[in-house]
Amino acid sequence: MIETVVGKRGRGKTSLVAEIIAKQKRDQIFIFDYCGEFRDFAVPGFCYVVNTGFREFCHALWDNSREGVSTLLVLDEISIYGKNNYLVEHIYRLSRHKGIDIISTAQRFRMLPVIVRSQSDLFRIFQLTEEGDLQYLKNYVSPEILSVIMRLDRFQYINLSL
Repeated sequence: MIETVVGKRGRGKTSLVAEIIAKQKRDQIFIFDYCGEFRDFAVPGFCYVVNTGFREFCHALWDNSREGVSTLLVLDEISIYGKNNYLVEHIYRLSRHKGIDIISTAQRFRMLPVIVRSQSDLFRIFQLTEEGDLQYLKNYVSPEILSVIMRLDRFQYINLSL
């Protein structure tokens, strides 16, 4: 399963992902924590949390994952480092072969790497008001849904499968 959590800053994305992680029953979790918000989740030998060295992080994820081992990958603020990144492309294209599920976060829908938008099974969308994001979403959702997205309060989100 590939999930992407998108919304304006301060709306609850990190809290939602933390809640999802806490409910997971996984063999291992890898978190690329760009902003340092998940560091308290680190557990030696189980939950690996780093915020630098993306290449090394990806290689460790790949080397330690295999079919039959339930792995969750969390990519925080993926739009900052994910565009035109061959490692992100590789993981999104082939993660299912290694039993890796992915959750990524971003503040802007339009800034998501194309591979993330195209491969996500589920989007959890918090409030968005940026015109570029809304224009993009107009191609996929009704005006009523778009209106709901624009009016969501803090910690409110909707689930969309696009």
